[in-house]
Amino acid sequence: MSYSGSFSAGSKASFLSYDELIAKDLRPGDLIEIDRGSYNHWVMFTDKCESGAHWCFHVTATGADFDKKDAVMSSMSSMGSVSRAIACIKKHKLKDIIEDNNPARPSQARINNKVEEANKKKCAPRPIHEVIEHLEERKDQTVRYNLKDLNCEHYVTTWKYGAGWSRQVEKTIDTIVVGTAVVTTFAVVGAIITGIFGLFSSVAKHRRSDQEDDSDSE
Repeated sequence: MSYSGSFSAGSKASFLSYDELIAKDLRPGDLIEIDRGSYNHWVMFTDKCESGAHWCFHVTATGADFDKKDAVMSSMSSMGSVSRAIACIKKHKLKDIIEDNNPARPSQARINNKVEEANKKKCAPRPIHEVIEHLEERKDQTVRYNLKDLNCEHYVTTWKYGAGWSRQVEKTIDTIVVGTAVVTTFAVVGAIITGIFGLFSSVAKHRRSDQEDDSDSE
């Protein structure tokens, strides 16, 4: 099989229906972000066969449906309790992945090659033919899966750029850190205010005591 062309360098676009997405100029190696609600699934487009089917590689867990809608968000709420599983490198039709076994409620998706993020990390795309040949060789093999450190987004960015990262996990951690900082700040401010009021109360108490002593001495 011949893999012509290179990774497209388009930035993030709007989420589209399956028909709208395949009308775009999909190129082998494009990363596709599938909207799953709070947690998005990631796949790599590899080729379009003569029947018109668009094929993608992705990592999907064998013990749980991590690529299904809202299947893992309970784990994202607490980074101390992160789902772990044995996953598989699978090659599936893009239409089947997007429909999520529910054609009546299909997801939407977009091409998101993470070009800006890769540039910031100084990562260059790997040769597309090497990537796809490697994936074909590893098809159906089991791999480790960790929602926090090794999820579907980590895998596709590793395939494409040789370095894996997950922006949605980074955002979740940032949110948790900011929330914790806010709570801590309020707690510190509350303690300071309580201490100030306690100090004022103590001073007022001593003043009343001194006034009573003066009154007794008279």
